[in-house]
Amino acid sequence: MSDKKGYPRRFRGAHWITAAIVLVMLVAAQRFETELAESDRVFSLAAHSTLGVIVVLMVMFRIICRLTGTARPPDVVLPAAQIITARVVQWGLYGLLLFLPVTGILTAQAHKLPVKAFGLIDLSRGTGEGFDAIRQIHEYGTWALMVLLAAHIAAAIFHAVRRDGVTAAMNPFKG
Repeated sequence: MSDKKGYPRRFRGAHWITAAIVLVMLVAAQRFETELAESDRVFSLAAHSTLGVIVVLMVMFRIICRLTGTARPPDVVLPAAQIITARVVQWGLYGLLLFLPVTGILTAQAHKLPVKAFGLIDLSRGTGEGFDAIRQIHEYGTWALMVLLAAHIAAAIFHAVRRDGVTAAMNPFKG
């Protein structure tokens, strides 16, 4: 359970692991826009899909914690508009972090190259059919994710400056 001091350690851990993986994926995905040797592209696709699966597991864990009440927001008094905005952004992030792996799997299925999550599970069918369309949807979702991430980070900075306890509740270094 959470208290005035913050979220449970496992929930904070899942948050920061998810954040780190998403950041790596956003930066590493830029490689897909460059000319890569086929072996490098296959490796990058496998790493990207593996990290995507891990993100889904982390997000599912976090959603379950939120829905079961094992990770309630801390008791901090905030204006109603901030609470509503925070919920919209947080649930939007959860939704996109589930939507993107789904569109990523669909993109992988349409990819001509093998896409093996964890180096074992081949997600591709190798046809190339529909690749551009589903890839575009995946990219739009990525842009939407970046917008919500920017809002989330801006809010974290806002609350850190105000020292109102919101940002401290997700501090990965506290006991």
